[in-house]
Amino acid sequence: MMYMPDCLEATWQLITAPRDSLQQTTYNVTAVSFTPAQLADAIRSRLPHFTMSYMPDFRDDIAKTWPASIDDSAARSQWGWQHKYDLQALADDMLLKLAAKYGVQPGLAKGSSSTNSDRCSGSNAMGSIGRGNMQSSSNSAGDSASGRTKTPPEMAIV
Repeated sequence: MMYMPDCLEATWQLITAPRDSLQQTTYNVTAVSFTPAQLADAIRSRLPHFTMSYMPDFRDDIAKTWPASIDDSAARSQWGWQHKYDLQALADDMLLKLAAKYGVQPGLAKGSSSTNSDRCSGSNAMGSIGRGNMQSSSNSAGDSASGRTKTPPEMAIV
């Protein structure tokens, strides 16, 4: 699994890598592996009242056919690929972006910082999670213009 900012960074690094350092034309890149429960725990460490329910759909069956891990050692050795987001950094960044969109203030996990550069997990495993409905009973914000409460829509994490 890979958080989108890491995916974009990997693409940029490959495009801009010196041609003489590349020994092939296709590379695997991976980042972090986690279960839905681990993601929920990471979010809950920042939002204690967070709850998540999910039901795997057809994509779960597809994901089960994938290998348990992907070897991205060529990308790491030939052009210096290194992901920046482990699960904790992913949760921090995701909640900060959702907070900005929905006008709420999530907390960072105890001992966590707002930077992600020092929290790489080193995992080369890929994971998958099915479709989930994420909710936090303590994380709604009022829309000051209309008086309505804004809540995030259903989120699919694949």
